[in-house]
Amino acid sequence: MALADALARIDASDGGTLGMSDLCASAGVSERTLRVLFKDAFGVTPTRYIRSRKLRLVHAALASAVPGRARVSAIGGQFGFNDLGRMAADYHALFGEYPSQTLRRAPQDLAPAQAALPSRYRRGQLG
Repeated sequence: MALADALARIDASDGGTLGMSDLCASAGVSERTLRVLFKDAFGVTPTRYIRSRKLRLVHAALASAVPGRARVSAIGGQFGFNDLGRMAADYHALFGEYPSQTLRRAPQDLAPAQAALPSRYRRGQLG
């Protein structure tokens, strides 16, 4: 139940800033217990899980954005990324391309990218 509570809190944050203390309070467990739960379930720490989720949200938003109208910095900022250089490096490691490359490509098949986004982040609502 604690893991489900933590995951619900992560989903509710929509990629915004979420600290370990907030996550532990939501789950009703200690930081150590939460780390063990995430390691057992996903093979990563809660922090890494959250970062990966946020990067996937950024990827979906960039893939569905209109090139020339959206900016990587604006989209990254909407998901709580302040250090865009680090975000770009992590993004490249996860997706094999930089955020600007994803943004430059014309949207092709938007269905998978759109499905990954919470409704308020779908095309036309990010700028």
